[in-house]
This record gives sequence, C-alpha cells and structure tokens, in this order.
Amino acid sequence: MNPGGVALKQRSNPAGVDLMRNSGIEAVKPIPFFGGQKISKRLPYFRGNGLEPESRALIRLVHESFFEVKDAILPILDLHSGFGTIDNVWWPYAYTKYSCPDTSLYQNIENI
Repeated sequence: MNPGGVALKQRSNPAGVDLMRNSGIEAVKPIPFFGGQKISKRLPYFRGNGLEPESRALIRLVHESFFEVKDAILPILDLHSGFGTIDNVWWPYAYTKYSCPDTSLYQNIENI
C-alpha cells in the first residue's frame, strides 16, 4: 500500500515515511533503528510522527471490513515483501518477546 513510494522507486512514501513502520503500536523492546526511528526522514526506516494517510486508510478498511461485519474472519497475517529477496509471513506478537499461543499454526501456514 505504497503507490507513491513505488512511483518514486523508494521504500518510503512521498512524505519520507516508511509505511511498514508507521503504526499506532509501540514495541515493548524495539529493535534499534531497524524497528523504525523517529530521528529524521532523511534516515532509513523513519516511522513518522503520526499515522500517515495510507496507514489510516488501511486501518479504516480493516475496521469496516472485519470488525463491523458479523462472523467475519479477522486477518492476522502480514505478507511481508522482502524486496525481491526473501518474502515472509509475519504473525501477531511481533511487538513483544512473549510466545504467540498459535505459533505452530502460523509456521504451518508459512510453509505452504
């Protein structure tokens, strides 16, 4: 969901924010720098100082499509692009070191 960044051939959106790190969730023990930084948009992995329009639109889409729909299945996987190297499937609990209760299920999905 980064059409501006794709058009400019850059990881960040046109405002200089890395949308993969632009969320309303703060990690318990963030990975220094690679987990996102708020120092400057001139440095990689800039998280921004608030939610970007693209992030707000995605949150609104998920909320309207899943939380307000009876019997909807909530998406809980992040199909994460490896920029042409390695693609990953990420699951909940990335913000903490605690184990996810369904780790084996997610590992099976990742191996499909």
